[in-house]
Formats: sequence, structure tokens, C-alpha cells
Amino acid sequence: MTDPQEHEVQMEQIVLGTLVLKFSLPMILVDQLNAICDTVQAKEVAFNDQLAGKIENEYALTQLLSDETKEMFLGFFKEYMKRANKGPMWIPVLDEVWYNDMVAGEYNPPHFHRTGTSDLGLSSVLMLKRPDTYGKEVARNDTPRNGYLNLIGAIQEPLAASMYQVDAQVGDFYIFPFTLLHSVNPFNGTDEIRRTLSWNCNLYKPGVFEKLQKNT
Repeated sequence: MTDPQEHEVQMEQIVLGTLVLKFSLPMILVDQLNAICDTVQAKEVAFNDQLAGKIENEYALTQLLSDETKEMFLGFFKEYMKRANKGPMWIPVLDEVWYNDMVAGEYNPPHFHRTGTSDLGLSSVLMLKRPDTYGKEVARNDTPRNGYLNLIGAIQEPLAASMYQVDAQVGDFYIFPFTLLHSVNPFNGTDEIRRTLSWNCNLYKPGVFEKLQKNT
């Protein structure tokens, strides 16, 4: 008698394009990072003159985070490179980190990242605080988009996923390449802030990394 399993159809999904990696971070870490953000002296670390966001309160955090915290986040970026099968090709090096306190009516337009030393690297977004409401939707209440994070791919084929829109929750941490366009929609109807942390991570070829190390 023929074994039915010999005639079963097998399936494997293959997806081409940009990898976005999502972590769910524990609340104890979120609380620690929020506590650091709450102690920032705004005049000393204002960062919005270097960012794309139409947001008044954007502040640098690079000098305020411990080496332990930096090593932990570097581990996240290394995990991205591992899952993208690019680990041996580039060495990840942390760059600037900052946070945004976005209020009603503000927004982050579509943009990509680069740093002073590299056009190749990884961007990230970590949700630290989210308002209880993003307010009234002016249309299509069945598909809310106020306050959503948008990750916009370059492929616009009809059968491709060209954009990922998400109501990011506290603790959600997304990593994606510098070149991936991303934005945040405005919201209304609340006095609460939408707080996110973003960290840039440069990627260097091993030879370039060695030269940088010698020059520092």
C-alpha cells in the first residue's frame, strides 16, 4: 500500500526584501529608560535640530546610558545581522541615541537615517510611552491610523507588502536598515505624550573598523 505521506504537498515560504526585526522588551527595562528620560536637562541635550521630526521635544541620551545598557542594545543589533545572514560581513558600532516626546499635532515625516561616519547601518524605534487614545479619526474609523508607525518599503509591486503600519505598544522595539523610509502619523484628543527611543548603529567592514579603532 502507498504511504499517504509520500504524496503530501510540501510548502516553504521565501520572502525577498528588507528584514524588520521586532523585539518585545520587559517593562523593567522600559521603566528604567523612562526614568532616565525624565531626568534629562532639556537645554543641554536638545537634539531636534539634527532630526527630521516636526517635534519640539527631542533629546540626546548617548552620554546618559550605562555601558551595560549599551552592550545590551548592541546585542540586539548583532542579532539582526545574524538573522539577516550578514553577521561576518559588517561590524555593528553604536552611534547616537535619542528620545522623542511627541504631542498632539506633531508628526515625523517619511525619512531615512545616516550618520556622520556611515550611510550604512541600522535604525531602531522603541516605544516607551503611548497615550491612552490617539484621538478622533477624521475618516475610516474601521482602519485607524492616528499615531501609527509606518515602515515604507521600496518595492511597490502589486503582490508585495510595500508598507507596514502598526500601532506600536510599550516595549515594542523595531530594528531596520538606515535606508528604510519610516514615519509617524500625528494624533489628537489627548495631552499625553507618545515617547519613543531611537538608536543608530553604524555598520563597518572589518578593515574599516580596524582603522577606526587605531584612530581613536
